Amino acid sequence: CQMVFSADPRPLKYNTFGPYPQTVFADSCYVRVDTAEEADFIYLGTPQLEIDGTWVDVENIEPFKSRLEHFFSLNKPLVCPNPDCRAAAPGHLNPVVRQGALAAYYESLGGRVSYFGKPYPDIYDYMLQFIDCPKHQMLMVGDTLQTDILGAKRAGIKSALVMTGISALEMAESGETDMQKFASAQGIVPDYILEA
Repeated sequence: CQMVFSADPRPLKYNTFGPYPQTVFADSCYVRVDTAEEADFIYLGTPQLEIDGTWVDVENIEPFKSRLEHFFSLNKPLVCPNPDCRAAAPGHLNPVVRQGALAAYYESLGGRVSYFGKPYPDIYDYMLQFIDCPKHQMLMVGDTLQTDILGAKRAGIKSALVMTGISALEMAESGETDMQKFASAQGIVPDYILEA
């Protein structure tokens, strides 16, 4: 088992924040513990609130700040498996918070965060080993310049940005009306722009 934060050969203990797929740590050397105090690191699941036994999305990080500050007071590193800061969600007119927003707040406190997922190359390297298709025949379709499109660019895969998601909303919030110009200003230009 590869250790993320330590050369110590003992299995690392983790605590979780929010719901997460139980398969993430299946058949691994990592051991789940019930409290942050006894954990070696905190795994950021989906930032949701549990209300009457149901996980509910929220549109800002305010409900999570005190818990993140507690993790920081314990000097616990975070693992962020989804660097997206916001996402569209059923039942919400506005985007909801995702792990990247919590990780950014944690870093602003001075906390340590290890990121996985788009746009980092490790997730593409992992995926590509299972796909029998040359990169020039692949297309990454996504709604976020900073994760979906940037990740594809770094991996050498063509990309298509859909105008029904986060980057289109960010463009509108900035007052820009031309996605090509908005993307160029960020230095992350998709190969294609799709209306839907």
